[in-house]
Amino acid sequence: MLCFPHPSEECVRIRVGKLVNAGVLTLLSKGREDIGGLRVLGKGHASVVIKAVLKPSLTVAIKVRRTDSKRDSLMLECEVMKAAYPVAPKVYRCDDDFIIMEYVDGAPIGEVMDKVLMKGCGSALPLVLKVLGAVRYLDLVGVDHKELSLLREHVLVTRGGRVKVIDYESASTSEAPCNVCRVCSWFIYRSAFGRECCRDHERLKTELREALRRYKARATDGAFKAVINTIARFCSAGSPKLRD
Repeated sequence: MLCFPHPSEECVRIRVGKLVNAGVLTLLSKGREDIGGLRVLGKGHASVVIKAVLKPSLTVAIKVRRTDSKRDSLMLECEVMKAAYPVAPKVYRCDDDFIIMEYVDGAPIGEVMDKVLMKGCGSALPLVLKVLGAVRYLDLVGVDHKELSLLREHVLVTRGGRVKVIDYESASTSEAPCNVCRVCSWFIYRSAFGRECCRDHERLKTELREALRRYKARATDGAFKAVINTIARFCSAGSPKLRD
């Protein structure tokens, strides 16, 4: 896990030493992905994410740079995550090879939305607005996530209803990001929420496009309110194609 996909004794020795010095007690074989019979929380092109225990007894997630990654360091991602906190998981330690961060016990927004829609569109709309509020924070602090048009796996919802945006591999700082734009695109054009809960799509697209244009030009509270009000007017309990 620590030196995937090309392990060597030297790589394992160095990385184990770093984790021990950082206070990591145990690596756990837990998660949805499999690497050689061991379970991990996530596996991407540049890294894998492992569940672990940090001294004294804190459950954490550790992002580990893959040995075949084109990236030389995880430090930039670490700094962007710090800027994005508390929407991003809290970072405890980081270096070129690792980011030790808060473990988020949550489910991907796509799965959560599918379940919420079973209760009706009136239950789904508050969740959509909560996610928009979270990514609005990223816009305010100047973090451009860049992957939120593929929202399904990049947002987690905890059992307590907290929203966390994860996976900042492609993220950067920006003077005028529009994470809100990408999230609106996913909810309205790509998700079951848009298909089942939003009426008069052509008019919705026209009004939402104009509201997002104003928001992107000047991301004021008023411009953001216009975006969410537009979605609330067209996508509500009064306009569902509810599932059986």
